[in-house]
Amino acid sequence: MSKQFEFAALPTTYKGHRFRSRIEARWAVFFDVLKIGYEYEPEGYRLGDGSLYLPDFMLPQMEAWYEVKGAPPTQEEVTKAKLLAAGTNRFVYIAFGNFSSGHPPFSFPQAVRFDPNGTLTGLYAWRMCGPACGFLGLTEIGRGAHLNCRPSSFLTDAYSAARGARFDGRP
Repeated sequence: MSKQFEFAALPTTYKGHRFRSRIEARWAVFFDVLKIGYEYEPEGYRLGDGSLYLPDFMLPQMEAWYEVKGAPPTQEEVTKAKLLAAGTNRFVYIAFGNFSSGHPPFSFPQAVRFDPNGTLTGLYAWRMCGPACGFLGLTEIGRGAHLNCRPSSFLTDAYSAARGARFDGRP
């Protein structure tokens, strides 16, 4: 019989800011390397069902919420994301997966996206195109205007920096 283990979040300090978990701090490193502005837990919301919710990141340039999880989202997390999207009239991404050693798009964190109506719109991944295009953002996997663009190695560098970051003297 196999045992299931639940791991507690490990509060982590990065650049003087305390994150609730190591994975949140790794995303902050990723955003910093790519110079993507973010606000960490800027404010909480009362959702349409009356529950309280504190989103992980606001990405102001995208006017979107960015939630981070280690595993694919649970039904409860999906419900909260739908309510947050509808209640704030913003896209909500729930990113899951880890910063592995592979090269995007083959081994990378992915995200599901909910539109401001609370509708699931697909599976997304970060994309950074080379100098000819210059695009940086989230695109639907297997679709989009940037499929034929040459990817920039800076995205792989950002994943590597996030994966390799050391916090508080621990891995």
